[in-house]
This record gives sequence, C-alpha cells and structure tokens, in this order.
Amino acid sequence: MLRGGREVVLSGGIGPGFAKAVDTILESQPRLETLHLNLQNGGLVGEADKARRAIKSKGIRTYVSETCVSACTIVLAGGKERYAASGAKGGRWARTSRPRAEEKNIGAKRRWIAMDATLAT
Repeated sequence: MLRGGREVVLSGGIGPGFAKAVDTILESQPRLETLHLNLQNGGLVGEADKARRAIKSKGIRTYVSETCVSACTIVLAGGKERYAASGAKGGRWARTSRPRAEEKNIGAKRRWIAMDATLAT
C-alpha cells in the first residue's frame, strides 16, 4: 500500500482467485483511489474480466508504471481513468486472419499489439 491506503500495487500475474483478491482489496480499503498494475505475466482472461468489472464499479483509477501485458490490459480497462508512465511497456495478443511473413516462420497465428498512446501519460 502507498499513500496512506489510497494506492495499492498489484504485481506478478493473473491466476485463479485473482478477482476475489482484487474484490477483497477494494472492500477493505475504503480510501483506495488508484491501483498500480504491474502484471508482467498476464494470465487468465476470465479472472481479469471479473477484476475489471469490480474496479469499474468502484470508480478506481488504474496505472501502469512498468509492465502490463496480455490479460492485464483487461484489468487496466476497468479504471475510471487509465494512466501509463512514460516508458511503461504493455500490449496484448490479438487474432489475425493471416500471419505476417515473419510470423509464418514460427507458425504463429496471433500477433502482438503494443499498448498505444490512447492512455494518458
């Protein structure tokens, strides 16, 4: 916890029970304003979506200072305001109809989409 309970840092990945842990944090920290998301391991989409809905219902801001990849971007979207520090890294996987030439070499059917400048910095 940071700033007298107004900010909490979440790091690691999004595994089973992640959404319940986020719910517990949201309920036990009445002064919470901002969740710092540094979920460099991504994780389970269903858990991320449940967490996103909980964050959105509480009107909490989300912030990435370092890394937010894969399912973390779903959690990030729950913030009433979403921020990323200059130099923060993030992105998600997306289906493509046709792999690009360089992806054919490894048989990939997905491509990486970098977090873009739609977030306030």
